[in-house]
Amino acid sequence: MEPVNKAERSKKPARTPQQERFYERVSSNRKNCSFGDISRLLEAYGYVAKAPGSSHYTFRQQGRLPITVPKAKPVKAVYVRQVLDMIDELENEKLTELKSKDL
Repeated sequence: MEPVNKAERSKKPARTPQQERFYERVSSNRKNCSFGDISRLLEAYGYVAKAPGSSHYTFRQQGRLPITVPKAKPVKAVYVRQVLDMIDELENEKLTELKSKDL
């Protein structure tokens, strides 16, 4: 998963206002991000949380790899980066689908 630069980000399909708000909130606060912000961001993109009885939550979406995030205050930056990279990858796939439909 490669991070997306700002020039490529402007070519992405439009995010909903809710997705944009949560994405900006998480990306601007990578080292002090709350679990609630991560959870709301993933849920805005269609992920569903499952807590198997431990301190870690697994977020799943059909057809995508699950991601596990610990419920900690704050969430470590490595998990925040994984979530943001996954969202960028999801948006890149949607952009590729849109481009292929236009051809």
